[in-house]
Amino acid sequence: MNNAFSFLNSLLNYEQTGGYTKSLEPFLELLEKLGNPHECRAKKVLVAGTKGKGSVVAHITRGLLGAGYAVGTYISPHLIDITERISFNARPISEDDLARLISLIKPHILGKRGMATWFETMTAAAFIYFRERKADFWVLEVGLGGRLDATNAVSQDLTVITRIGLDHTHILGETLREIASEKAGVIKGGTVITCAQEPEAMEVLSSRCEERGAELIIPKYELLSSDLSGTRIRLDGREYRTPLVGRFQGENLALAVTALRALGVMDPDLSGTRHPGRFQVISGEVPIVVDGAHNPLALSEVLSETRRLFPNKNFIAVFGASRGKNLRGMMSLLSGSKKVILTRAQTPRAAEPFFMETEAKDLALKAIRTKRVSEALEKAMATARPGDLILVTGSLYVVGEAIRILENASTAPS
Repeated sequence: MNNAFSFLNSLLNYEQTGGYTKSLEPFLELLEKLGNPHECRAKKVLVAGTKGKGSVVAHITRGLLGAGYAVGTYISPHLIDITERISFNARPISEDDLARLISLIKPHILGKRGMATWFETMTAAAFIYFRERKADFWVLEVGLGGRLDATNAVSQDLTVITRIGLDHTHILGETLREIASEKAGVIKGGTVITCAQEPEAMEVLSSRCEERGAELIIPKYELLSSDLSGTRIRLDGREYRTPLVGRFQGENLALAVTALRALGVMDPDLSGTRHPGRFQVISGEVPIVVDGAHNPLALSEVLSETRRLFPNKNFIAVFGASRGKNLRGMMSLLSGSKKVILTRAQTPRAAEPFFMETEAKDLALKAIRTKRVSEALEKAMATARPGDLILVTGSLYVVGEAIRILENASTAPS
C-alpha cells in the first residue's frame, strides 16, 4: 500500500506546484488502456464553476441516495484525508482499494512522462472504482477550469455550472469572459443548469449552449430563511431545506434541486446534506467558523454572513492561502477584524506568511504571522475574549488542518 501512495505522490501534482495540463489527450489515451471506464452506462453529472461546486455536489449526492440510487461521488480537494475524494454511497474509498487501483494504473504510466498527473491518476481511479461498484450515477466535481480538466473526459447526462468569478486568473485568464470560456468547455449538449451570472459570463454560457444544442435552465427561487440551523428556499411552489448555513446556499440548493428534478428525483429530501469546511460553525464559549473560501467573491460572502449571523461579535481571522491566489483582494476584506493571524498549511503551494505580512502592513491590518495552523489557532484562542468569534478561512487546506486539530482537541482526555 505504501508503495502505491509513494508512486502517486511522485507524479506531477499541480495542486501542490501550481500550473495546469495542456491537453486531455494523454489522459484519454490512459483511459483507453484501462478499458475506457468512463464510458460505462452509469448516468453522469458534471459540476463546474468558481464557487459552490462542492455544496451542489453534496446536495445532488444526498438527493440521489435518498431516492435509492447507488452513487459514486468525486470531489477535490480533500479536507483531511485523500480517501474523501472518491466515495460510493457517501462512504470514502478504503485505503486498500485506492492503493489497489493506483497499482492497477501504475504500469500504464510508469516511465511515460506526461501520461498522467496526480489528479488525473486519482480521476482514473475514481472512474474504475465507480464502474466496479456499479454506481447508477456518477457525480463529478470539476477540479480546475473545465475544458482541460480530467473530469471532462466523460460524456455527461447533465451539466451544472455554479457561480463564476475571478479565480486562478494566472491559469484560466484575467477576465470573467476568459474564465467562463474555460468553464463552458465542459458543455457538450444535453441539459445545462446554471444560476444568474454576470452578463459576460452568461453570454459565454448561452453562446456555448446554442453551439452545442444544449438546453439552458436558470432556476428562479425565493430565499425564505437562512440562519444557524440552515437555509430554506421556495422553488416552483415547493419548499426545500438544507442544514448548510449561509444565504449563498440558497442558490446552491436551487441548482441542486433543479438538477435532481432533471434526473427524475422530483421531491428530494436534502435535510441530511453534509459538507464540512463550508461555513461550519464549531460551538463553544468563543464560536469558531471555518470556511474554505479561497477567492474574494467567496470570502466577501462568508464575511457578510458572519457579520449577519453573529452581529455583536468581534472576529479574529486566522488566514492562510495558496500561492497564485488574489491575496491582496482577499486580505483587504479582513479590514474589520479585531486581529488577523497569518498562517500556512503544510503544503508546498502555501503562500508564505512573511509575504502576506507585507500585504497586511500595506493594508493597515492588525496582523501577526505564524508558521503553522496549530500555532495560529493557539494564538487566536489566547487572544479571544467572550463576545469574540474566530474565523478560519482563505484555503481549504488551512481549514482541513484546523478541523483536524480542533477535532483531536475535543476528543483528547482532559
